[in-house]
Amino acid sequence: MRYQKIFILLLAMVLAVACDSGKSPSFKKGNPYSKEYFGINGPVKYALYNHYKKGYVDQAIRMDFSPEGMLVKKRTFEKGDSIVNNYTYDGKNNIQSISGTDVGAYKNEFQKGNLAKEWFYSDEDQTEGFTLRYQVEGEKLIKKQNDIKTGKGVTTTYAYTSKGILQQEQQMQNDGSYTKNVYDADDHLTSIEHYGASGAYLYKEDINADYDEYNNLIKYQAKKNGKARAYYKVVYKYYTEDELSAANQQAESTITSDSASYEDKGEASAPSKWLLIAISVISLIFLFIYISIAIEEWHLFKNFGGETEIDGMRKMWMYNSRPYVRMAILFTILLAAFLSSIILLLLFGGVVWVLFWAIKLIFWAIIVIGWICLVGGIIGTIGGAFICLIPAVIGGVIVAFQDTLKGWGELFVAWGSEFLDNVNAIDWTISIYENYGTTILAIALTPLVCFLLLAIILIVISTLLRLYEFASMKIYNVHRPCPFCGNTHDFKYMIDGEEWSIPLHPGLYGILHQTNHDTGVRVPTMLMNGKAKLTRKCPNCERLVNEGHDKTYGTDIHIGIVGARSSGKSYMLYSGLEMLSQHFGDDFEQTDSDSNNKLADVTKRIHNGDGIQTAVKNRYKAIQFKLKRKWRPVPYHLFFYDVAGEKFNASTNKSQAALEFYNKVKTVVFIIDPTMTDIDKVVPSDAFTEWFKKHGNQSEKYDTEGTLSELKNILTQQVGRKTKDIDIIITCTKKDLGYLENSNYTYDLDENMIKKFISEELGLANVINSVSDFKSVSYAAVSATAEDRSALEELFLNILKQRGIKMD
Repeated sequence: MRYQKIFILLLAMVLAVACDSGKSPSFKKGNPYSKEYFGINGPVKYALYNHYKKGYVDQAIRMDFSPEGMLVKKRTFEKGDSIVNNYTYDGKNNIQSISGTDVGAYKNEFQKGNLAKEWFYSDEDQTEGFTLRYQVEGEKLIKKQNDIKTGKGVTTTYAYTSKGILQQEQQMQNDGSYTKNVYDADDHLTSIEHYGASGAYLYKEDINADYDEYNNLIKYQAKKNGKARAYYKVVYKYYTEDELSAANQQAESTITSDSASYEDKGEASAPSKWLLIAISVISLIFLFIYISIAIEEWHLFKNFGGETEIDGMRKMWMYNSRPYVRMAILFTILLAAFLSSIILLLLFGGVVWVLFWAIKLIFWAIIVIGWICLVGGIIGTIGGAFICLIPAVIGGVIVAFQDTLKGWGELFVAWGSEFLDNVNAIDWTISIYENYGTTILAIALTPLVCFLLLAIILIVISTLLRLYEFASMKIYNVHRPCPFCGNTHDFKYMIDGEEWSIPLHPGLYGILHQTNHDTGVRVPTMLMNGKAKLTRKCPNCERLVNEGHDKTYGTDIHIGIVGARSSGKSYMLYSGLEMLSQHFGDDFEQTDSDSNNKLADVTKRIHNGDGIQTAVKNRYKAIQFKLKRKWRPVPYHLFFYDVAGEKFNASTNKSQAALEFYNKVKTVVFIIDPTMTDIDKVVPSDAFTEWFKKHGNQSEKYDTEGTLSELKNILTQQVGRKTKDIDIIITCTKKDLGYLENSNYTYDLDENMIKKFISEELGLANVINSVSDFKSVSYAAVSATAEDRSALEELFLNILKQRGIKMD
């Protein structure tokens, strides 16, 4: 029903344009030579304007008007000179020529029967003069006068009041300055306001005027600050009733050559009111019938936007052919309904015309039968068959009234022809097409054009949104890798435990959302409007990511923690994350956590003294945090990788998959636990050896050089990285156990002293030399359980600074 209303409205618009096609041009359509243009009312014959200067008439202008109110002559008298211009029109009062003293040549241009432009030349070579252009905008007429040579000119705006009175509203000069006319409730001019080119108010002229019984101006005086600026009087002469009557009779009995020329052009007059109503009603009936057939046969409005696919998904309507075909069908139906109404009226008129001709033939047959009865009856009566008097009398009556019967027959034929002419809308339709074809076509095609424009706009929006998200991810280094294996490609989104069948981005199946029309499930297509919260399935390791539906979206930063088994790296990692949480507050938020790595639970176990050793697995999940920074639209997405120390033991490392995420790591924190140093494989200092015998882990030792060597092997051989692209921080843990003080080092020492301690006291000079090929090397010594954990906080803040994160 909604579409039927649209087409009914469109048809009404087309018919409204058609109805206007046969009207003669009016002032609103561009006729500036009628008396209304000069603000004159009543049957004026002429108007004489006497302009006064210093009490004397210095200029007089007389304008003569035809009984129809058209200017036919204008005479100007000034300082002994006179200028006379004559105006001629066609049968529809369209200006044809202007000749006179100051008009060397004149020509004009009409558009669709309306005056559009005039050229007034003051010389025969047509190089001097001015042009007038007329433009209709709603109820306003804009007249532009420009010099032919310089182009300078004046623009005047006119409008009709609610009472149908024409008024000049504004006049603008070439430099941008302008005047505004102000009228009272009786539509009488009361003042003229003057404005500069910048729009600044300059001054006002007050107008005093008198009017006659026709509301025509008879006296005009303009004053500025009480001083007279202009003064004139107007004398009118009006046509008498006899003059108007004679003029009307002459107009009705005379067919001018101009009128004939219009007939020759094939201009059809507007159809009668009842014919227009008939065309409208019949067109609507045909429109309803055709749409009903289309609905029944072709399911016109069913799935108008397109068919739903097997998986319940449906492409957006602008990517389906069905809506475009349906719109073309509707346009064809609209045109067919209009043409069908015209054809039906022609058929009806033809049937009536044939019927009336048949009546005429019947009358002729009656006349012939009457003659036969008359002649036969007379002959029969003469022959003695007096019964024949009856047909003779009947025949005589018919013959006596044969002229009447003939007249009736001709009358019926005339009625039939007139009826056929009245319903013959072909000429009218052709005229509409010739004069308003472009307008009607534009109106009819407007829905199609709007439909196509909307489709293009939506496609452009979809493309721009997709490009915006792509560019944002590139600019802010957003990859959203799998926290288990580091894969960044071809994730499947999981909705209600099932894989979503369509790639989630603005495009064929939705702009901001995609909808499964079988289940009604609606899914966001962009990270900014909710896609970042959806659960994904990694195609590489087949693990589910973000089952908690956190917002996992930010600039990727990957940090690896490497150390031997029981070296304190997990204690250090979670304690450091706790320090960051305290430092950044609500801006530091854990995402995609589970029962094994939830920060609040793990730190609670640390404070209770419970063990948190990392289990040996074939897959490790990164510990993820989202860090928001002021003035940055995209947060940071931090990935911390804590892998069991066994994975860095060359003799036991069997799982390459467990370390795949190292293809993303930019910073490695390499843990050295002095309490587990294998002093049999290095040459430590005597002081450290003495301390180790008392406090070291005698049952479990590890080869620090071997662990570092295995790390470099993993980076360069297994995941294809270059050490020159990675920053490494050599970190000693458990410094609260006193190994620094025992070797005469202070508890708080700088990087150079830590480097010296590792090289000289622990005997790990080879480790120092081996890390020289990394991008940068830093040193730290921390404790995860001491009361003073400032060094631990400083270590983690330095990691973030190293990755380009601002602290403020």
